[in-house]
Amino acid sequence: MFWKKEVINKEWTILFGIVLVVAVSLFFKNLGLYPVVMDDEYAYSKFTRLLSFDRAVFPDYLYYIVYRITSSCGDSFLNCARLLNILFFVSAAPFIYLIGRQITGKKTALLIAVLSLLGPVNVYTAFFMAEAMYFCAFWVFTWFFLRTIRQQDILQWMLLGILLGLAALVKPHAIFLMPALAGLFIVFFRQDRDAGASRKILLYAVFFAVAIATKFGISFLLAGKSGLTLLGTSYTTLASKSMTDSSRYLNLALLVLENLRGHLLGIALLFSVPVAQVLLSLKYFFQKHDEQDASIPLKLYAAAVFTVLLGVVTFFTASVAGSGPFETITRLHMRYYSFAFPLLLLVAASQLSPDAAVTVRKWRTIIALPVGLAIMYAMLMKFAAYTPNFVDSPSLRGVAADPIIFYTLSLLSLVALVAWVSRPGLGAEIFVYIFLPLSLTIPTIYVSQDLEKRHVPDVYDKAGMFASQYLSGEKFPDILVVGKSDNGMLRAMLHLDNPAA
Repeated sequence: MFWKKEVINKEWTILFGIVLVVAVSLFFKNLGLYPVVMDDEYAYSKFTRLLSFDRAVFPDYLYYIVYRITSSCGDSFLNCARLLNILFFVSAAPFIYLIGRQITGKKTALLIAVLSLLGPVNVYTAFFMAEAMYFCAFWVFTWFFLRTIRQQDILQWMLLGILLGLAALVKPHAIFLMPALAGLFIVFFRQDRDAGASRKILLYAVFFAVAIATKFGISFLLAGKSGLTLLGTSYTTLASKSMTDSSRYLNLALLVLENLRGHLLGIALLFSVPVAQVLLSLKYFFQKHDEQDASIPLKLYAAAVFTVLLGVVTFFTASVAGSGPFETITRLHMRYYSFAFPLLLLVAASQLSPDAAVTVRKWRTIIALPVGLAIMYAMLMKFAAYTPNFVDSPSLRGVAADPIIFYTLSLLSLVALVAWVSRPGLGAEIFVYIFLPLSLTIPTIYVSQDLEKRHVPDVYDKAGMFASQYLSGEKFPDILVVGKSDNGMLRAMLHLDNPAA
């Protein structure tokens, strides 16, 4: 018993040490950066530090409450926001590790937790945006969800609902998890024979009711009637315009399919083996699975989450296409679901467990064929029809940065998939121990180089600093901020007490 406790403490000590090193390295990498995503960072800064909650167009009230502390940092509020980003981002690692060690070996689970932090998704720690805090919120919820699905304690389900409601107060996109969870509950309803039908319906109903009550109750307390919105006025306006223009339905559907193609090609290339595993697990939506294989609920969860989020992201991209110089159908907004990428890393690692479900080679071949074809098609086109960048799709931007790296990683992904068809364990080993470290760390280097450029002020940053120094004060109290917008135009924002500002 003493030996076992010592081993557990050693594992957590190693994880803590690695997390600390990652956090420190991210802090120095992000220190002193000028704003990168001007429109979004300015909006979050404004709603967090300068406006009352009822005037915020994004209902991210929990995020605003926590990050309001950056106001005490004076001119260094951006660096303070980045420090908070890093703390939340690395805080997700223990929960990823806890999930991983339930479905694979502890060392592999530790590797997955570390790789999740080293991947290009860590670029979001550099922005004054809610992505890093939401990354943590999602993984806390996911860990507790996978613990709770077999439980019958109503307090557990109430706490699960509170966690989802709080996540929706960090980013309202958490609301989109509800359809995914509803589909999962139908599956678990049929498979779980430990509880009666009425009990399970009660637990699910309590979960959804508490989640909705948490989101809207806290929103109303903080923002009044303005807080009683699912997504906020900005997203609601975009959605309503798309839905009311019936003449655009067919064109919208075509645009959705065009954008979806880019997302599917990217996911197939980056996660060939786990995508095949998830597709193979879809049969458990219709038949009972082996309860000894702890990875099945994780795979079903991943399938539900990515299916719903891909639909939401592609619809959003199609609905705003043409509304601005950068709002094109070739833009891949992977940041709206990249927080869930460690799910696919965990799925791949689950194949290395001795309890992994035994599958038939014929079905592995059938499933792997479209995934392999997608990788080869992606290699042929090299994403020339799309515009991955280090803000929206840092993983793809890093992979496609250099032809040699692109084709090497693509071939390695394809090799892992072919090996998985022949011997699932071997394919998973190639993917987890060779492909993943390369496909995550190499793109991170390229993305870091992109980010490094923002340590040097450009002409718009200099204009903003000049205006801030010489035009903001008692003589010109109305001029608050001058900065660079995404379209590279110089912009002056008037005082925020003016509703038209």
